[in-house]
Amino acid sequence: MKRHALVHLTDLHIVGGVRLAEKNQSIANTDVQLREFWVQIGMLNQLIDFNMESPEADSNKGIKRNQALFLWNDSKLDINIQEKHFRLEKDEEAFIKQIRDKMNSQN
Repeated sequence: MKRHALVHLTDLHIVGGVRLAEKNQSIANTDVQLREFWVQIGMLNQLIDFNMESPEADSNKGIKRNQALFLWNDSKLDINIQEKHFRLEKDEEAFIKQIRDKMNSQN
């Protein structure tokens, strides 16, 4: 008979995550593009992911994203780190430019 257990992982983070991300970034953050490194931890079909540079930034409804409760049903825990790129939409670009122009004119 196969036994199962619950495993609770809390306060997950990569030591030196910000420094590691900055060193290995393929693009720099600018007004029109952003990059983030995400950590994904999984066991069979159970997955969690969190932002490596800001592990608790994306909490949802008071639940920290850098915590996991797994039903331990495998002896293998997979950990992946992925760099994700985001491009701001045209209206966001225009909005940021408008704010910059306003700040410059006030100076």
